[in-house]
Amino acid sequence: MIVKVAKLSGFCFGVKNAVSTANEILNTRSDKKLYMLGALTHNEQVVGDLLSGGFNLINTPEEAEEGSLVLLRAHGVTAEDRNVLSSKNCEVVDCTCPFVNKIHKIVSEYASQGKNILVAGTKGHPEVIGICSEAPKDKVFVVSNASELDQVPFELSNSILVSQTTFSVRIFSEICAIVEKNIDKSCIFDTICSTTESRQQEALKMSEISDVMLVIGSVNSSNTCKLFDVCRSRCARTYLVSDVEEAKKLILDGLVTSDDRIGITAGASTPECIILEVVHEYERERCYDKSGTD
Repeated sequence: MIVKVAKLSGFCFGVKNAVSTANEILNTRSDKKLYMLGALTHNEQVVGDLLSGGFNLINTPEEAEEGSLVLLRAHGVTAEDRNVLSSKNCEVVDCTCPFVNKIHKIVSEYASQGKNILVAGTKGHPEVIGICSEAPKDKVFVVSNASELDQVPFELSNSILVSQTTFSVRIFSEICAIVEKNIDKSCIFDTICSTTESRQQEALKMSEISDVMLVIGSVNSSNTCKLFDVCRSRCARTYLVSDVEEAKKLILDGLVTSDDRIGITAGASTPECIILEVVHEYERERCYDKSGTD
């Protein structure tokens, strides 16, 4: 068994910053009730540790106590949520990823100019909900694939296109190829995070030379699921596992054997400790190589 781990795996900059900020608050602040508005990031272990440390998870800003400290998740929140927290005199600690904030600003600017907003992303995802809140409801529409462009309710000629930061690079390219006939190139914004794009490209190369691909992360994580889709497009034996126990079960069930070449990648919200646990478990089967791909 040969195991290779992607060089780009584990926490991205935005998640690392959010988790670091949250832990710093736990270590230094005890004078206020602590909340996180929505899961800080899409990983159950990370969120669980923060809840054990003293944070309280709320799903709406109305749940926060007057004058409390509220942590905004890395995916961002809606403009309405921010207004509610302000009205309750909450101390807001904004952990929104800088790349997500950039999209909010683009959408807000062009919506104020009367432009329609087309968003390539996953419907109902927290990041997408936050982005859409920056424009009037009748001026924004979300598409998850190119075929849904037929459902767009407004004229594309007066529109801009942005993307969820963790969206599929391949699907975004397919959407761009169609809308560029109607939308000026200056109004097409490739806002997929550079880390997301690099991870998907590395995962694609790795999956082409592997018998088995393991994608470590949560099923609730958009970027993890996109990595899974990328890997499965080139490697039929691709498995999404959340922790070492699920990885061990693949061996016990005979889905992974000692003769396999195994590639491992992980979502941007997956802690390094979980990746290492999986690697160490598979290392026992022999041979571990962290050279990644060229």
